[in-house]
Amino acid sequence: MMKLKAIHQVWLFCTYTKSFLQLIYKLTVIELIMAKVIGLGGIFFKSEDPNALALWYKTHLQVPVENWGGAAFYLNNLMPTAAAGYSVWTPMSADSDYLHPSAKSFMFNLIVDDLDGALEQVRNGGAQVIAETEDSEFGRFGWFVDPDGNKVELWQASKTP
Repeated sequence: MMKLKAIHQVWLFCTYTKSFLQLIYKLTVIELIMAKVIGLGGIFFKSEDPNALALWYKTHLQVPVENWGGAAFYLNNLMPTAAAGYSVWTPMSADSDYLHPSAKSFMFNLIVDDLDGALEQVRNGGAQVIAETEDSEFGRFGWFVDPDGNKVELWQASKTP
């Protein structure tokens, strides 16, 4: 009887192992054929006066606003430290206060070459600069609220990636 029980356990193990291997195979095949997001393509948002807001960003942060009303940031034009970086996409809890003091449900992050200079420029342009800045292993961060009430995070990437 003992031998029969052992044989049954080996059979169960083989059955489960085969099922497990089939599952791993299916998940691998699905991953290889499934379409996936490979980057952040742009930020699109509403404004009461999009032309005025675009001009404000062009004037105070040198955003390269083009005739069609938006700006294209070409990755090959980024500083070497930022070009080796990444974009972040983060859904946040509805009760998060990270976007405070803006009442908007989003925030965008702009890469800058001089955080202190950029914050001074937007302050001179009438933006509400949020007093504290943050230094981290990713670089330096500062925040402001633009004329439309959008909270904007400025990021000066670390010199070392």
